[in-house]
Amino acid sequence: MASNERTRGLDKSTGDTLNALDAILAEMPVRTLRPDEFTLEQYAERRLAMGDPRTHHGHRGVLDRMCKAGKLKQRKIVVNGRECNAYSLP
Repeated sequence: MASNERTRGLDKSTGDTLNALDAILAEMPVRTLRPDEFTLEQYAERRLAMGDPRTHHGHRGVLDRMCKAGKLKQRKIVVNGRECNAYSLP
């Protein structure tokens, strides 16, 4: 791990643990938005531009109902360090 190399105050076992955690994190897949997916924020902005006066909460309800009805599917992704839902057609 680059951040703990030659750092005072860390014993060998702590450094080894941090190195192992970094290795695991490096192998984890990055969950990003695919080209055929959209987020709630993107959906709300598009609907607002079309003249839909619903609130953010109202748009989330619409998307949740569509997911329950099988018209959309959702998965968790990370956008700007924050976890959110990505929606797409099934």
